[in-house]
Amino acid sequence: MAKLSFTNTVFEYIEGCKTCTRRVWTPKAMEMWQRHWDKGNLIHDAYAQGEFIGKFKLTCRPYWEKLVDMPEADVVAEGGFCKTVNEFIKMWGKTRNDTVAVLRFEKVS
Repeated sequence: MAKLSFTNTVFEYIEGCKTCTRRVWTPKAMEMWQRHWDKGNLIHDAYAQGEFIGKFKLTCRPYWEKLVDMPEADVVAEGGFCKTVNEFIKMWGKTRNDTVAVLRFEKVS
């Protein structure tokens, strides 16, 4: 089991409106998450500011994606705090050509 921090989006995670997250990871971190998926280890711990806030289940194998390829629907899946992909990219201080890790998940009760 691995853990993931939702400190910046704790409200969205707890409310269940966040079902996707994008992260700036090393290849080693991505390999670890992909290995969890490949082995069927899908349930993981969610934390915020070092405190356990729940569990989530991966719903697809983690993958790399350029932000320019982020679907507009993912603005809502990311928690809905932005209205457009461009706003999301700008808010996080990235460029459209940055590549990030994408995790899709559902909150486990």
